[in-house]
Amino acid sequence: DEKQSVFLFLLQSVFLGIFYGAFDVGAHALFLNAYPASMIPKAYVVSGLVGIVLTSLYARLQSRFKFSSVAILNLIFISIATAILRVLFQYTESPWLVFLIFIMMGPLNIIALLGFWGAVGRIFTLRQGKRLFGFIDSGQIFGAILSTFAIPILISIGFEQKNLLFLSSVSIVCALIVQIITSVKFNLNKKIAQVTEKKNRLFDLL
Repeated sequence: DEKQSVFLFLLQSVFLGIFYGAFDVGAHALFLNAYPASMIPKAYVVSGLVGIVLTSLYARLQSRFKFSSVAILNLIFISIATAILRVLFQYTESPWLVFLIFIMMGPLNIIALLGFWGAVGRIFTLRQGKRLFGFIDSGQIFGAILSTFAIPILISIGFEQKNLLFLSSVSIVCALIVQIITSVKFNLNKKIAQVTEKKNRLFDLL
């Protein structure tokens, strides 16, 4: 069971890494083509505010509904949002669209990771986590590195910068499929195992 869950989470983290790597490079490239570099700090401030709103909304949904459902809906929302941002380029290449893409980069990645680590925390105990969390997290790093190295090659053969959003969309859909499989195979609606174990150890010490 541990091998199966580790494989699924590792695979999902790779797709999340590709998603963020492609989105990050694409958003920065498009932004710097449309705005001066001095606009980046201002855009990060707006991005942070959007991130607070989306994170708060995610937390509220998680407290009211089953985690397995929230995790799946979370990735569906990210998939649709990313796809819409790419489709909008078919109608306009306005600087405002580029600005919107840039400010959504961080918030979408944050709520994707919240769902991912929330699922991990509901399957593995703290003791298992000490052995496995670093290994699972390496999948995201690998995915980001893979996309970073692949992007210059893709661009050199005519891949447009805006199509990096398409690559991100495909990656997050793959992560969604893995999430659905994980939700079917494992119980994700229990409390986070690490928190429970920490409380038990604290009570033992007291």
